[in-house]
Amino acid sequence: MSLLAPLLLGGLEAAAATKTGEAATEIGNGTNSSATLLMPDLMILGAQKAATTSVFSLLHLAGMVCGSSNWVSSAGNMKEAHFFDLNYVADPTKYAKLYPTTSSCDGSNFMDATPNYLFDYDGPDRLQFMLPQAWLPQVRFMAILREPISRDLSIYNMVKQEWLQETVKKDVLTAGSVKNLLCKDGATGFPSYDESVTCKANHWNQHCNTDGQHMQAYARCAFDQENVDSGNRNRLTDGMYDAQIHRYMQRFKRFQLLIMQFEDMLSNQGMYISKIVSFLGLPPSNTPPTNIPKDNGESFNGKVESISCKTRHKLQKLFDPWNNWLYDSLKQDKNLGFRPSEEVDFPLFVAPPCEAVEREHVSRTRNLTSVYLQREMTTTAMREAAAKGAKRSEEHTSE
Repeated sequence: MSLLAPLLLGGLEAAAATKTGEAATEIGNGTNSSATLLMPDLMILGAQKAATTSVFSLLHLAGMVCGSSNWVSSAGNMKEAHFFDLNYVADPTKYAKLYPTTSSCDGSNFMDATPNYLFDYDGPDRLQFMLPQAWLPQVRFMAILREPISRDLSIYNMVKQEWLQETVKKDVLTAGSVKNLLCKDGATGFPSYDESVTCKANHWNQHCNTDGQHMQAYARCAFDQENVDSGNRNRLTDGMYDAQIHRYMQRFKRFQLLIMQFEDMLSNQGMYISKIVSFLGLPPSNTPPTNIPKDNGESFNGKVESISCKTRHKLQKLFDPWNNWLYDSLKQDKNLGFRPSEEVDFPLFVAPPCEAVEREHVSRTRNLTSVYLQREMTTTAMREAAAKGAKRSEEHTSE
């Protein structure tokens, strides 16, 4: 059952009273607002490119959760509100309007699954301010953490695919400015993954991590509007999970946050689905979810399939300390009994394989076309050479 109104007023009768506007609750900074403002108390915070769409989809298709009317994915699911990152205003009524009740969505199972919330520096503060104070201890968050190098490469490929599809090349795409993200103006070309990593790693070392204080370094270059406007925003901070979890734990209790490893979740889907449903307190479904839908990644010509070992080394040097801080924090949470009972031990990340040089995907059709063209060019050249040879032979004979 939902953790919204029953926990505010105690009991199902209070829940009904709340939904009919017979009760009021304290919102954010202490102002009163009608309790008919139904908002999500179930959140998937992120990370980007870590199966957040897949997890939301399996719960949505099973009739367990309802999403926002603000953003509809390619699968038709109303997953992302983008209220606390891109569209934030300090007005709870505007957030509540993104979650209208229907015959199948009575307000008891609203979920906001916006993966930007995890890396948005201001996200935790905005959530704490906006949500009714009486609800705060009952909100449930999930964070699915993917090995940061693989996650960053996935973001790079997502941006590259959109850029390649543009007939007229431009810098600003759905994900933002190619130049700001990857260090090259998209109107003039697209960088290799090696180039984009070298640029951002240098920026981290020269402009962010200037005093050896890692949390301060993260704050200098994490995603927020000030850093975006100043050019200080560094996309590599999106994979510094320990800092992001720390920000949320300054505002919420650890038992409210279920942390899962992306790779382990995909390998043990049945177990994780059961734990997710239990942690969120979702009701039984007539069509219970049994597997996580396939990831939305796809191959395309130009997709980077393997990074260079030189680039992997640069990223490991940057991310390894953050991964270790994360592991230590999670172990401490377990030992102190702070983590939710559904959370399992977090396996160590495994960096992706690498090769001597960066390798891109090339389709078989494209390969065959290249072979045929090469053969045709070779045949034509041989014919021309033979014709020239025959002509010289004739000239020599006539002499």
